[in-house]
Amino acid sequence: MPRQNAVQLPVSAERRPASNLDDPADYAPVVARELMSSAHRHVSAHRSPATELCDTVAGEHWPVLIEHLGHEGTVRELPSGRIEVTQIRGGRTGEVLTVLLTPAQWELVMRRHVGPVPSDYFADLLGPRERNELFLVFWDGDLERSVREALPPVRPWRPVQVVPGGYWTAHRPDARRGE
Repeated sequence: MPRQNAVQLPVSAERRPASNLDDPADYAPVVARELMSSAHRHVSAHRSPATELCDTVAGEHWPVLIEHLGHEGTVRELPSGRIEVTQIRGGRTGEVLTVLLTPAQWELVMRRHVGPVPSDYFADLLGPRERNELFLVFWDGDLERSVREALPPVRPWRPVQVVPGGYWTAHRPDARRGE
């Protein structure tokens, strides 16, 4: 695989079934998120010193996380480092969303993914989700939805939707280019 202009995606054959990413429609959001993250890292790596982000202190942007989680429901920070959000939005009153993240990890997420408009990031992260996606876990530099708190994150199972007349084939990268 070329080192430049390429993004490695977590859609290996071993991970897809466990994460319910068998269908391309299931992993398209993962591809989009990885692509956006890669573009952000590329831009950040080529900034001039005058525009470089200053070093942040762990916890500096923690209030941004708490504020946006508060739009979803009642936020409770536990001594164990967990955050529990009792849902009041989206017709899921009383359901608890558990966030597993440290302040230092949140700073990394802020730098890499959130950008100047945090509400866009949270709309994607907290938007419509399956009923059993009750955890947000830190994985590979970002927050990921999961049906469990253990890593790696696991997406909920959904039945495969067959498209009549359509099919996918897989090719080894070296076979396509004749390498």
